[in-house]
Parts: sequence; structure tokens; C-alpha cells
Amino acid sequence: MENLTNRVAVITGAASGIGRALAERLASEGARLVLSDVEAPALEETVSAVTASGADAIGIVSDVSKPESVEALAEAADARFGGVDLVFANAGVMQEVGPSWERPVEDFAWVFGVNLWGPVHCVRSFVPRMLANGAPGHVVITASMSGLTVVPGNAAYQISKHGAVALAETLYHELLDTPLDVSVLCPGYVATGITHSDRNRPEALRSDDAPPPRAMAGGWTGKPTDALKAIAVPADDVADRVVRAIRDRRFWIFTHENADARLRSRFDAILEGRNPSLDPSAPATDD
Repeated sequence: MENLTNRVAVITGAASGIGRALAERLASEGARLVLSDVEAPALEETVSAVTASGADAIGIVSDVSKPESVEALAEAADARFGGVDLVFANAGVMQEVGPSWERPVEDFAWVFGVNLWGPVHCVRSFVPRMLANGAPGHVVITASMSGLTVVPGNAAYQISKHGAVALAETLYHELLDTPLDVSVLCPGYVATGITHSDRNRPEALRSDDAPPPRAMAGGWTGKPTDALKAIAVPADDVADRVVRAIRDRRFWIFTHENADARLRSRFDAILEGRNPSLDPSAPATDD
């Protein structure tokens, strides 16, 4: 899909971070935008910003963990623009860090709902409509390097992102004989608000007796360390990479130069039958 002018793009998690950067990048290409987020004030501000730049855009508050909310988003996109060409299943959240057995079940339910069920609901609501339209289209699922590697203390997030990668790769094979392409975005550390996403956690998925976060040796502190800040990639750069991947019809989208080393470290161990070892570029537990 070389020309994005007038293409209709749906972006979940569009109010901040990578989602907002995608909205701004696609607006600069002349795309028409359906922007979605659970955080209404931030979404309204993003819509105002892209429309001020000349984009044709609407904002729909939606909770991607709920299938009826995503279906309503698809219906709103159809009603406004008559169909969708691009879907970015991008919304994501992260829980506090700590051992798998200490984190409350509410952490897993919340993170799985947004990071894994969100893309599933997007696929189920948008792909049938896109196939029925018969036009070229593209689905981009935002996963993470945490969907391909692991460190201790971040189980819920990593499980959800491994599932997102599996969904994207499965969908790629399923759509090979159709006009639809698929990409999976696996960013390393990007300076976004995901570490503060608890602000949007539903009350029903909060735990009154959740333990305080506890970093584990070889894991992540749950905060941006100096080491992470030093290798951070701006969200705008990520959006540029995504647009290039859409034009190139490329499935894998990585953001950091160390991605190759991180993947080889894990998959060489698997192929050689070695027990798991820590990611050599895993962020330190302290500065």
C-alpha cells in the first residue's frame, strides 16, 4: 500500500505514545483517521491536534478489552467513512513488576484484556469487514520485544505480548491469499506513558491487597533506568518505521539495533537445547 492518502485508518490506544505518533504520521500522509482510546480527555486532545493539521479524523472512546466496544468502534468507522483500510491494534498496558506468584490475578486479567484480547477483538470486528470490501488493506498488531524475549518479574505483560505475536503470525498465514497484509510491531524501550497505565485500570480489576512492586535480579525495575533512557527510541521514529513496513509489506517491525542479538541469544539456546538464560541486554534492576 504505497499511497496512504484518503486511506481510512483505525488506531487503538491513539491518545498517547506510539498510537498518537501513528496518528500524526498518518495525518501527514493524508489518511483519514478513526482514533480510539479509553482515556477521553487525552483522546479529544489528540483528535484536535490532528484535525488542526488538516486531517479528517474522529475520536471514539472505547475499551478494547470488551468485544462490544470494539464492534461499536468498527460500526462508527463504517458509518463515518464507509469502510477501513488500515487497522492498528495498538492499545497496551503494563502491570507492576514482581514474581508471577505474588502479582494478583487482577493484574493478569487487566493486562490480558487489553494487550491480547484487544487485538483479538480488533481482528474479529475489522478483518471480516475488510475482506468483504475486497480492497487492499493492512493490519498492524503492536506487540513488543517482550513478545519474543523474557526477563523475570514481568509475567503478565510478557505472556500477553507473546500471544499478540502468535496472533499476528497466525493471521499473516491465514490472509496470504487475500488482499490484506499483516505486520507485528515489536518495539524495544520507547518513552511512552505505559509505565503509568494503571491510571486507566478499571476499578473492578484493582486489588486491595496487591503487594508493592518488587524488582527481581536480571529483571526490570518497572521504571525507566538511565540505561534504558540512553537507548530509548522516540515514538515518532517508531511511527516512521511502521509506515515503511506497510509500504514494503513487511511483517516484522523492530525498533532497536540490538534486536538481532536479543533474538539470537534466545533462539540459539532453544535450538541447542540449552536451558533458558537471561537476555544479555536486559535492563538492570538498578542504576
